[in-house]
Amino acid sequence: MTASTGHEVTFEAGWASLGAWGGIRAVGETRFLIELSNTENITIESTADARLVGGAWWLDEEGGRLLIIERNGWEIERVDLRTGEVVHLYTMQRHDDEAFRSLTIHELSSKGVALLSECELICMDAAGDITWHISHKDFTLGVSSIREDEIVLGSQAPARENHTRRFALSSGDEIT
Repeated sequence: MTASTGHEVTFEAGWASLGAWGGIRAVGETRFLIELSNTENITIESTADARLVGGAWWLDEEGGRLLIIERNGWEIERVDLRTGEVVHLYTMQRHDDEAFRSLTIHELSSKGVALLSECELICMDAAGDITWHISHKDFTLGVSSIREDEIVLGSQAPARENHTRRFALSSGDEIT
């Protein structure tokens, strides 16, 4: 997922564009039809209707990969738009109470994307594979900065404003 082609996909009136690849259309509450420009279609049966309403879709247009991340759920899947293959990648650690759940997606130059939830930091490479993940279980953390070799998480709570944690993008090791 390169910096020039990766971006979040947003739905409007049950439709989202996939650029040159085509688009995604909601078909009922738990089914999505990916309509490809080459006339092939992929139907995805979702395990949770949160994918449309609360889901995050990340498109690597150049690589032909679509990530489906349940923003309030647990699952991460990858769709290969060239072959139609849908692969379950990971089941995230999440807080039991949906009111405490959060998820942000951050592009990592040419290294892929980082996903930060209320319980975990997940790093994915340019091919859409998970390279590492760490459990942090700190609801106050947000991404403060991303550098070529590290990601810095900082507390969003005023009482802990100087609390930061740094992780190496290559390994997930905490930098002290």
